[in-house]
Amino acid sequence: MHIFSTLAQYIVLADAAGAGAGAGAGGAAAPADQGPTSTYMFPMIAMLLVLGYFMLFRPEKQKQNAHKEMMANLKKSDRVVTVGGIKAVVANVHREADEVTLTIDESTGTKIRVTLGSIARLEGDEPAGEKK
Repeated sequence: MHIFSTLAQYIVLADAAGAGAGAGAGGAAAPADQGPTSTYMFPMIAMLLVLGYFMLFRPEKQKQNAHKEMMANLKKSDRVVTVGGIKAVVANVHREADEVTLTIDESTGTKIRVTLGSIARLEGDEPAGEKK
């Protein structure tokens, strides 16, 4: 807390020194120069917000839309990879129940039921980090 009060005192003293130095010969104070910090602050913040949108939010939204489209087009016999890394083949899709039946081992016919959200990607699709 002490450091913040010291910083505030320093800012007040700097402002007072700037205003006192601006007094002319007639005793009237000339308008203080705003300086680069206050002049360019709003455009810099606006530019950072726009840059943040295009670098962070927009690509994430595109990924979500692509995943929703993939879930809408999911059908029997698609090869998928779950969030847990299990590679399987879609045996049945129950959209009303938000559930997918996956065949894990085709030789024994082992199946599991998972939610639609558990499907990470189609097996033929490569994640963004693994593209060559």
